Amino acid sequence: PLFVKNDTKEEGRTVRGKMKRTLARLLAVIMVVSMMPMTGFGATSSGAWKVGNTTYDALQTAVDNVPENGTIIMQEDFTNSRTPIDAGGKTFTIDLGENTLTNFSSVTWDDADGVTIKNGTLTANMEVFRVPSGSTIILDDVTVSNASSSYGAITVENGGTLQIVTGTFTVPDNCAQSVI
Repeated sequence: PLFVKNDTKEEGRTVRGKMKRTLARLLAVIMVVSMMPMTGFGATSSGAWKVGNTTYDALQTAVDNVPENGTIIMQEDFTNSRTPIDAGGKTFTIDLGENTLTNFSSVTWDDADGVTIKNGTLTANMEVFRVPSGSTIILDDVTVSNASSSYGAITVENGGTLQIVTGTFTVPDNCAQSVI
């Protein structure tokens, strides 16, 4: 019985007290199970970034897990709030999949040894990204747009390399700096 009107003794404990302890244990188990990642139960993450058969919610995590000469596929529009991105000295491709990658703030591509970004749109409300000394970024079929009148779209630091295969670059008419 779930409800007991009288506290009847059962082996030195009341039935009501025993039910409270059982209910407390059950709730504890439910809480623990609800905090477990569902990927262990056959579910998949709905992350924006895919490397092989695995999806990731963060660009940096996908970069960390892409193999040398591998490809990261962007599965949906994404707003990146992390800067810098550490490419780990690897050569790889980011296929935007005709989606838009919006950078919340300027992204610096640290230790990028030939990162190709292709097939989509890169945008930001300030500088879209920065190529530091020693890094190489290749853009292929990419639209780069910047909504800010105070920043250029891309900054290439002395010793950095930017290769543009094809693309479109737009900044506001009153932009204080050049596109690149």
